Amino acid sequence: MNGQRLAFNPEPVYLRVMLDRTLSFKAHLQKTSAKLKNRNNLLSKLAGTTWGTQASTLHTAAMSLCYSVAEYCCHVRSRSSHVGLVDSQLNNAMHLVSGCVWPTQTPWLPVLAIIAPLALRRRDKLLCNIEAHPNWPLYSKLLVELNETKIKYEVKKDKKTVRQFKGHTEPCMVSNMCPNNKKES
Repeated sequence: MNGQRLAFNPEPVYLRVMLDRTLSFKAHLQKTSAKLKNRNNLLSKLAGTTWGTQASTLHTAAMSLCYSVAEYCCHVRSRSSHVGLVDSQLNNAMHLVSGCVWPTQTPWLPVLAIIAPLALRRRDKLLCNIEAHPNWPLYSKLLVELNETKIKYEVKKDKKTVRQFKGHTEPCMVSNMCPNNKKES
């Protein structure tokens, strides 16, 4: 560039995501996990005080401190074999929010913390990204494939869409989280 050679960087950073040769995102996920561990320490301090122990306060703090970091570009790295590093830290955050004991089984954490399961949150972020770009060449094919493979069926209950995923009934996050789908009042 301008007559100078660029130095080789084995892990370049693009849009705050560390890339590597194999696109496994290992270094990025390790760094994100370390960030989440520090933020979980803040949550545990907040949970240990008398003025910050309300469930709504812990829930809001966890969503803003931990989940905002973990969900940045999560649809890009969701298939990495190292995503468990981030998931374990988010499970720790759910433990703190729910106030349950550590032997509580991991599948019950989202229910007790009133936070959607991690896999569903990642999938909904991906759907939001796809729905935001209807001019992509494979737009309709991607949406059909995602909806057919993951969703068994949808039912309407109390004017909210409820989707059943492999035995778990969850509210449709796409209609609530996507800026495209928010209804104007």
